[in-house]
Amino acid sequence: MTIIGTSLQQGMDALSHMMGGPTFIWRGRTVSCIPATISDANSVMPGGFSPDVTARILVKVQDWTTADSSIVLVEDTAFAVDASETPKPIIGRTLTYQGKLYRIVSIKVDPTGAFYRVDLASPRK
Repeated sequence: MTIIGTSLQQGMDALSHMMGGPTFIWRGRTVSCIPATISDANSVMPGGFSPDVTARILVKVQDWTTADSSIVLVEDTAFAVDASETPKPIIGRTLTYQGKLYRIVSIKVDPTGAFYRVDLASPRK
């Protein structure tokens, strides 16, 4: 990792501490994160309303890979690898954040390799 990436991770540790140590649950494990954005709205659709809950969290690569050692990167896309399977995207899997279940809709690695930017949405979307 670059010097900038290491500095970013140190800053993320300090920010997480100041925010009270926010976490999410991935595969039964608690993982530290930093909330970047969250919005909770409803969209009108035929038959009623559809919840439009979206969130973005930042997760240190080291914290996530400690929680899930099956994650590997291929061309800036995160994949989960089972020993018996070929790589498959983790987009579409769910995690629990602030007591709510979310579906992962996008995951990117910052250019320094310090953290993942994880975009979340309602599991019904």
